[in-house]
Amino acid sequence: MFTIYDCPGRVDFGCGAVARIDQAVECFGSTHPLFVTDKGLASIGVPKKATDVLDEKGIKYSYFDDI
Repeated sequence: MFTIYDCPGRVDFGCGAVARIDQAVECFGSTHPLFVTDKGLASIGVPKKATDVLDEKGIKYSYFDDI
Protein backbone atom coordinates (compact mmCIF):
# COMPACT_ATOMS: atom_id res chain seq x y z
CA MET A 1 0.00 0.00 0.00
CA PHE A 2 1.24 3.49 -0.86
CA THR A 3 -0.26 6.70 0.52
CA ILE A 4 0.33 10.39 -0.18
CA TYR A 5 -0.62 13.07 2.35
CA ASP A 6 -0.61 16.69 1.26
CA CYS A 7 -0.73 18.71 4.48
CA PRO A 8 0.68 21.35 3.71
CA GLY A 9 3.78 19.68 2.32
CA ARG A 10 3.84 16.35 0.62
CA VAL A 11 4.56 13.20 2.65
CA ASP A 12 5.06 9.91 0.80
CA PHE A 13 5.19 6.71 2.81
CA GLY A 14 4.54 3.03 2.49
CA CYS A 15 6.06 0.09 0.72
CA GLY A 16 8.63 1.27 -1.80
CA ALA A 17 8.43 4.98 -0.92
CA VAL A 18 12.17 5.23 -0.23
CA ALA A 19 12.94 3.77 -3.65
CA ARG A 20 11.03 6.71 -5.18
CA ILE A 21 12.83 9.48 -3.30
CA ASP A 22 14.35 10.68 -6.56
CA GLN A 23 10.85 11.32 -7.90
CA ALA A 24 10.03 13.44 -4.85
CA VAL A 25 13.18 15.50 -5.43
CA GLU A 26 12.14 16.04 -9.05
CA CYS A 27 8.57 16.88 -8.05
CA PHE A 28 9.78 19.73 -5.87
CA GLY A 29 12.17 20.94 -8.55
CA SER A 30 15.10 20.63 -6.16
CA THR A 31 18.62 20.64 -7.54
CA HIS A 32 20.44 19.97 -4.25
CA PRO A 33 18.15 18.65 -1.47
CA LEU A 34 19.03 18.69 2.23
CA PHE A 35 18.70 15.25 3.83
CA VAL A 36 18.05 15.58 7.59
CA THR A 37 18.08 12.70 10.06
CA ASP A 38 19.40 11.93 13.53
CA LYS A 39 22.41 9.97 14.70
CA GLY A 40 20.26 7.13 16.04
CA LEU A 41 18.70 6.36 12.68
CA ALA A 42 22.01 6.97 10.93
CA SER A 43 23.74 4.45 13.22
CA ILE A 44 21.41 1.66 12.10
CA GLY A 45 21.57 2.57 8.42
CA VAL A 46 18.03 3.77 7.83
CA PRO A 47 18.96 6.96 5.93
CA LYS A 48 21.49 5.07 3.81
CA LYS A 49 18.65 3.40 1.92
CA ALA A 50 17.46 6.81 0.75
CA THR A 51 20.88 8.30 0.09
CA ASP A 52 21.83 5.19 -1.92
CA VAL A 53 18.91 5.93 -4.27
CA LEU A 54 20.03 9.55 -4.61
CA ASP A 55 23.59 8.39 -5.30
CA GLU A 56 22.43 5.89 -7.92
CA LYS A 57 20.42 8.61 -9.67
CA GLY A 58 23.36 11.04 -9.54
CA ILE A 59 21.46 13.52 -7.36
CA LYS A 60 23.79 15.63 -5.23
CA TYR A 61 22.54 16.38 -1.72
CA SER A 62 23.68 17.71 1.63
CA TYR A 63 23.42 15.44 4.66
CA PHE A 64 22.80 16.58 8.25
CA ASP A 65 22.52 14.21 11.21
CA ASP A 66 23.52 16.43 14.13
CA ILE A 67 20.11 16.57 15.81
